[in-house]
Amino acid sequence: MHTTVRFLLFVSVTFLISSCDSGDSFEKIDPEVNWETPAPIGVGVPLGENQLNATADVAGTYTYSPDSGTVLEEGLQQELTVLFTPKYPSAFNEVSLSVMIDVVNKGSSNANFNSNIEYGIVADIDGNAYKTVTIGGKTWMAENLRTTKYQNGDDITLVTNNSEWVNRNAEAYSSYSNTEDLDERATYGLLYNWQAVSDSRNIAPEGWHVATQADWEALIAAVG
Repeated sequence: MHTTVRFLLFVSVTFLISSCDSGDSFEKIDPEVNWETPAPIGVGVPLGENQLNATADVAGTYTYSPDSGTVLEEGLQQELTVLFTPKYPSAFNEVSLSVMIDVVNKGSSNANFNSNIEYGIVADIDGNAYKTVTIGGKTWMAENLRTTKYQNGDDITLVTNNSEWVNRNAEAYSSYSNTEDLDERATYGLLYNWQAVSDSRNIAPEGWHVATQADWEALIAAVG
């Protein structure tokens, strides 16, 4: 006679539960919010990402005053403020921060603009403002570029010597007759050699590019 022996295996599972005493309090902390002092901008330049660019070490939203698109009057040490609201308000406090910005005269163009055309506006990294115009579905700058920096903030090399300019094989910019007059620079723009124009750091304002052959052909087709 065979006896079948059966073993019953007991598996013990322990559930660990972490609980907080209802009397315990949780202290919220301030997130670290950073905002570098913006570079001066020219009169007529609307506030944008180059000025309203605070960052924080936690996720959240930024509320600026004055807000994006505001055009400030000329003047030094004008206050910009930001209120940072954390995504998780139960863990982090709101933080307010202020910086100062200078709005300065960067020159006025003496060019004649068509009063029947509604112009837009764009600013470069130097804080210069330019009129823009839309033709054939493409938006063009209606004024000559006068930036001294690439999009990433690197300086374009200033060359004032005629001989060096002619023989130079690297990027460079200059001005007509080496003028430093702001109104003349606003009217005629600056001069750039091909190395500066074609540099991968991009000489154009953020979101813009140097016109391609296809862009020029589209413009010719649009204006006839």
